[in-house]
Amino acid sequence: MGQRDSLVEGAVDAYLRWHPQASFEDRDSIQQLLQDWQIERTYFALWPRSDYDLIPFLSPTSAFNLSRYVSETGTILDVKEWRATGLSQAEQAWMKTFFQTGYPRRHVQKPNRPAQIGLQRTSSGWHPQGRYHGLILGPVWRLGGLRLQFQHPTAPGWSLHGVRHAWGIQPFYGEYYSYQLHPSVRLSAIHVQNRWAMDIGVLQRGWACRVFAYPGGWASTCSFQTKDGVHLLMIRRTETFSWPSAWSLWATSPTLLVRLPYRRGFLQLSAQERRSQIRFQTREGDMALGVVNGQNCVEARYRLFSDVTVEARFGSAQGQHAWAIHAQHPWGRCRLEGSLGTMGEDALGLFSRLRMGQSGAYARLAMHIQTARHKGWFRCTLRPNGTQIYGSYVLQLDQKCG
Repeated sequence: MGQRDSLVEGAVDAYLRWHPQASFEDRDSIQQLLQDWQIERTYFALWPRSDYDLIPFLSPTSAFNLSRYVSETGTILDVKEWRATGLSQAEQAWMKTFFQTGYPRRHVQKPNRPAQIGLQRTSSGWHPQGRYHGLILGPVWRLGGLRLQFQHPTAPGWSLHGVRHAWGIQPFYGEYYSYQLHPSVRLSAIHVQNRWAMDIGVLQRGWACRVFAYPGGWASTCSFQTKDGVHLLMIRRTETFSWPSAWSLWATSPTLLVRLPYRRGFLQLSAQERRSQIRFQTREGDMALGVVNGQNCVEARYRLFSDVTVEARFGSAQGQHAWAIHAQHPWGRCRLEGSLGTMGEDALGLFSRLRMGQSGAYARLAMHIQTARHKGWFRCTLRPNGTQIYGSYVLQLDQKCG
């Protein structure tokens, strides 16, 4: 149980590391998605080859390596092939946990899964949580490839994903349609509030490119990678770009990233709208020198022990400091997690998995439990602006399948 939950938490941490601007709602959605995949793994062969960068926990380099491997050898049919894809050991473990290799069998009657019913609280409020004959309830309701969400009225509320087709709609607001024209080419059309947009993505060996355009603005992304592991990513857009982010099929924030292998880690140089830095990362931790919101700062993260990690940030001015320590401990069939942190008077932006963004002290206590009939988690966070309590509980109603 502990290892399974730690895989989900590790994948969520990786998502936050590669998407530092993610909101609390984004984090909750990704965590719920990974928990669903952990229970019922999706088939990797059905994932569009041009969208490997949308797998939440993969770094841009790993997504590129995975795309190159699949374009050269075909889809992954055996679990042992993950070792040849260029992914890190942690990413290989996540792919094995959340994805199945090969293709789904057809005309095979599947046994009924045990029914589950429960309740979950996230940053968007209370939600039912459960599973019954393919129906999955949560912040996002799912039935096969059909997905429904009701929390964000300006985002796609209904969406359906197939092998080559995908579409989504929010009544009286917008809709989109996407089609896999070729294994390396995907076309999409989006219509939002009487405005049309087109998106085209091309994935080839050694490079990938994507262009998004609408009347009055455009955005493009290009990435290149050599056999030695050197990776270059560039995202550009017009200064007047104003397309709703919920209807963009990929991140359109201006970015320039260069990653170079160095010793037993990698050296990364990145430039974004609010953050530019040079970072060196290894398995034990990482250190970064950069500019956040116009202020110079140093950030570091280091794993002291297998279950204890510390993080720190120091700015160039007084009051621009923050630190956090995280620990976890198995307790019977439960896993306990605790975090402590503080941020100075002059906050430079979100920091740490505590998502610290205001000056003051922070504390978090979490517990995960999983037995034959019960599964759930509880998280209480004390923040300068109040207390946040999230949780989820699922009761398995029957024990036998079939």
